[in-house]
Amino acid sequence: MFFSSSKHKEQNRKLQKALERAEGLVSLRDKEIKQLKEQLSAAAAKNATLSVPKTDKKEKIFPVIARYADGVKSFQSNMHILGANLACGRDDVIASISVSQSAHQSLKEITPGVMHLSNAAVEASEAIAVLEERADAIGGIVSLIKDISEQTNLLALNAAIEAARAGEAGRGFAVVADEVRTLSTKTAQATADIAKLVQVIQAEVNDSQKQIMNLSGEAVALKDKSDSADKNISSLIDAYGKMEGVISAGALRSFVNGAKVDHMVFKMEIYKTFMGCASLNATELSDHYKCRLGHWYYQGEGVACYSKLPGYQEVEAFHIEVHRAGKRALELLEIGDFSTGVEELVKMEEASIGVQDSLEMIATSAENDLTLICTAH
Repeated sequence: MFFSSSKHKEQNRKLQKALERAEGLVSLRDKEIKQLKEQLSAAAAKNATLSVPKTDKKEKIFPVIARYADGVKSFQSNMHILGANLACGRDDVIASISVSQSAHQSLKEITPGVMHLSNAAVEASEAIAVLEERADAIGGIVSLIKDISEQTNLLALNAAIEAARAGEAGRGFAVVADEVRTLSTKTAQATADIAKLVQVIQAEVNDSQKQIMNLSGEAVALKDKSDSADKNISSLIDAYGKMEGVISAGALRSFVNGAKVDHMVFKMEIYKTFMGCASLNATELSDHYKCRLGHWYYQGEGVACYSKLPGYQEVEAFHIEVHRAGKRALELLEIGDFSTGVEELVKMEEASIGVQDSLEMIATSAENDLTLICTAH
């Protein structure tokens, strides 16, 4: 009995210790559970504080993005204004080239005429020199005739004197002598008149020769100036040509940047619709023919001037895909298939990168080799 009581006491003591240990473990587990609950609550609170602002951030950031898109539109407008101004500047340069080329052609046509005039002046001067020699020769002949006339007059006078001495027998001879003297007098008068005329001719010939020599000198000087002007205009045309190339490359670069911005705006309007900041319908999107890049590519300067540049052919497929994927994304959004619509947005972005790279290739190729750009020449 005593043994049984001792045995029960020992068992109770062991049970008490086991109970104490169990209570300790329970207390420990309670603490751990409490800590876990506190951690869970803290995590939940943290998650709550994070998730709510996240929604708030979306609500706040989307309108900001929409305003950013509007700012991009303004930049887009400025880019195209800049491109239009560059195009006008290029047109002005082309007009200047046309005027310079016309002046250059006129100078080329004038130069042979000036040379002909100079040669004609030289020939006329030579002819006048010959005429002057002839006039001098005539003057010599006139002088000889004058001498003969004077001698004849003297002989006639002597004959008249001798006829007077002869009396009646020399009367007939006197008549002849008188006629000879009269003829000699007329000859002397005519010779004097001719001499005066020859002197006048010689003076006029000398004046004409001086004028023609001056004209010849002026013609030569004019030719030299014409040649100098021709060289200057040629240099000016070359400079205008280089300027046209640079401005054309600048206009192309401006257009390319504008086209990139166009597609940024195009995509941004689609993204705004996906964010709920806009309500763009798929039917409202322009296709790849009607947008600015499409018009340039198929009908405008693109096909006229830049179709042979590297990158031009590559643009088309990427450009078509950008418009297709963007439109398809909106169509999917309209029927509630958001996730598949996002997949189309990814395709649109990939194609957009291709468009930008191809456009950049076009602009860079033109800048590196201006001869690839069509010009007014």
